[in-house]
Amino acid sequence: MLPVCFLHIPKTSGTSVALYLHGQFSAPEACPARTADEYEALGVARLAEFRLFHAETSAAVLGLLPAGTPVVTLLREPMARAVSYWSYIQRLPEHRLHEQFQREHGTFEAFLAASPTNPVARLLAAPADGAVTSTWEPHPETDCSEDELFERARARLEACAAVGVTERHDDTVALVAHVIGAAPPARLPVTNAAPRPLRYVPTDAEQSLFTRHNAVDIALHRCAIEMLDRQLQLTDARVRGAAYESRIASRTAPLAGRLVVDLCGPLSGSGWLRVVETELGPMRPLGLGGEATIDLPVRLGRFTKLELTCPAVSSAEALEQLRIEVDGTQVPFGLRPDPCGVTIHAALPASSPDAPFTRIAFRTSGGVPVPDGHTGARSNLDATLGVSRLELIPYDAQSIRASAPRGGRATKVGGSSQVLWQSSPTWTIAPDLQRTLDALDLWDNVEQLQRDGYTVVPEAIPPEIVRRARESIVRLATGTNHRTRRADVLMPLRVDPQFVDLLLHPVQLALGDVVCGKGLLDAQSGYIRDRTSNPQGLHCENAVWMPAPYPDHHWVCSVMLTLDAFDVTNGGTCFVPGSHLTRRDPTEEESLTLTGVVTPEVPPGSLIVWLGGTWHGAHQRTNAGERVSVLTILTRPSLRPTQNVRGVPDALLVSDELRLRLRRSDPFDHDGRHMEDPSAMLGWIRNLPVDGAVSCGWGETTPRPVPAL
Repeated sequence: MLPVCFLHIPKTSGTSVALYLHGQFSAPEACPARTADEYEALGVARLAEFRLFHAETSAAVLGLLPAGTPVVTLLREPMARAVSYWSYIQRLPEHRLHEQFQREHGTFEAFLAASPTNPVARLLAAPADGAVTSTWEPHPETDCSEDELFERARARLEACAAVGVTERHDDTVALVAHVIGAAPPARLPVTNAAPRPLRYVPTDAEQSLFTRHNAVDIALHRCAIEMLDRQLQLTDARVRGAAYESRIASRTAPLAGRLVVDLCGPLSGSGWLRVVETELGPMRPLGLGGEATIDLPVRLGRFTKLELTCPAVSSAEALEQLRIEVDGTQVPFGLRPDPCGVTIHAALPASSPDAPFTRIAFRTSGGVPVPDGHTGARSNLDATLGVSRLELIPYDAQSIRASAPRGGRATKVGGSSQVLWQSSPTWTIAPDLQRTLDALDLWDNVEQLQRDGYTVVPEAIPPEIVRRARESIVRLATGTNHRTRRADVLMPLRVDPQFVDLLLHPVQLALGDVVCGKGLLDAQSGYIRDRTSNPQGLHCENAVWMPAPYPDHHWVCSVMLTLDAFDVTNGGTCFVPGSHLTRRDPTEEESLTLTGVVTPEVPPGSLIVWLGGTWHGAHQRTNAGERVSVLTILTRPSLRPTQNVRGVPDALLVSDELRLRLRRSDPFDHDGRHMEDPSAMLGWIRNLPVDGAVSCGWGETTPRPVPAL
């Protein structure tokens, strides 16, 4: 896109145009200066580093900008602008002119008498080589006859790349988009000074006074209308749209690999607000009526996965009302909470053969309402989602078959077919999983798992989710013959979707994948224990599948979500630290006496994670009430699940990740991992070393990777 300067004349609904322009540029490209003092403080050399300028000053600021920078501006019917400006100052105590006008010029007539004559013309007629002044102070070099002032101001408008008027807001923004080569706005509500009937009707005397003081501004507004008409006739809507599409189509190619789009950088599309810096990092809010588009120069294949990272969401309603369309076709999607906020997953349809590019549209409602009478740049925006990253992942379920050698020969890697049979370390953590552990700050937990056989991630789940999950388990649970529990419920995710989200919680999956390579679901159960429940003797999960001595590699990972506080008096889970290194089950005496146990005190909402070979049990509860929890067990793909994980309704299978964990898809097909190199394809479930992985043997702890400088 071309660089641009928006010369923002106050009370012309310029905020709408400014928001549109800021949505087309990245934050580093936008000049932070607005006022005359700020522009002069930056200086010519520093201003040359930017591509978007939003100037609420006189036109003299143009002399500080890089030569040839296109300028856009818009005018408003002068009387409407004057009334709006007067009302704005009156109702805003913090405005620098409020006290003066309240004390000396409270009436509109007094305001007109004290205001500069023809203020818009004076702003535009300021010489580019003169001193930069504010939007209220008349430029000293515009004290001339009205005829000369009109000619100088009209010449400035004629030199602008685009001139609009507030009363034809949509035409104005569409023209501005065409001038800078950006996407035409699909929907752009007017903010602040919306064209509407005057809230104050001037008297005849005020009308007469205004006309005498602002004859040049009145004539200039008529010129602006004529200029807008002329520019729109030269490029009608179809021509403007075709020009934009042609620019995108000239770069369009089939999506050949993973495409990551930084949504906080420059993008082609419309409806986005300016990038904002938050505690969660930079993000670009979707606002302006809850509609935004992204235009990508790619064509989609038979199946493409979309991942959209949303660090911030204004309300649950914003997600409930969200609609995603690809080239006009609505697509279903799933939501997954993670440490970065919410990740949206969707399967996108293939592009039609004649599609010039791919347009992804987001539409929603439920934003934060703006209070009545509120003024400023946030008016009427109702921002709903804040996004930071979009990823498109091409996927072909047949690619491994298509790439396999013909003739049934074994695939050789590096001249040898023995690579699949190489000895692999007990623990291997690939680079992508390392990055996840870094992001979630889980390295200490990995070390404790390897050393003690168990670890605790305190308060990993928000209290509101814990409350809802507990209520659901209590409602769904039925009596059980298991003497250590009062009631339980098997596979609650079958009937309550919130347990799908809990299954896919990133902390649970990250630690499960550290243990099991890519852990698949074995069981998900809700448990209720009270004082009638017997204590549970020491045991290990491995015993369900295999005899002792257990192998070097770990096949099972258990994750307990605590929905109540866990400790000795509440019948909490206990462990024997390091017991996984024995590679055996506890003896009957060790089991019944809870020999050598440690009982961590764990608050609600925490995740307790342990290995399949770790000895663990549960104390007799002595407190009144119940201890409610959800136990999830993940295993390696070769172990048969102990619960019917294939009995989950198809309607719940909202993501590839869930299909994989529930054994609904071939694990070797997951995430498009088909490759001619079988070792790379299988490494993620067999602990085969790969470039950049960190590993260790039995009884050791994984060395943490050294961060790159």
